[in-house]
Amino acid sequence: VAIGRARALAGGAPLHSVAWPTDLSADWTVTFARGTTPVGVKIADDTGGATAAAARPQGGVARWMRRIHDGTDMGALWQVVIFLGGILPAVLAVTGVIMWWRARKWKAELAARRAV
Repeated sequence: VAIGRARALAGGAPLHSVAWPTDLSADWTVTFARGTTPVGVKIADDTGGATAAAARPQGGVARWMRRIHDGTDMGALWQVVIFLGGILPAVLAVTGVIMWWRARKWKAELAARRAV
């Protein structure tokens, strides 16, 4: 119901994102994709009333960091780089355990040979 009220303020544009209330603001922030500039609408959590939100500046450092982090609008090559960067720590952890396990075995064999 509240998103329907917000959509009326945004001119029927498709829903882009929903931001939860925070400690600083008890309002929901609903963003609609209208053309190239998103339209924000604040929805009061207690009453459900919708008001147009102040336009947030697009771009900046936060947007750039988000693009690098999740690959939004960065192309397939960058998304492959992000995927490999995410999977690499898990691969290194598994291979590290395998190397440790094998080293235990040959160190035990070496110690047994030296004891003889």
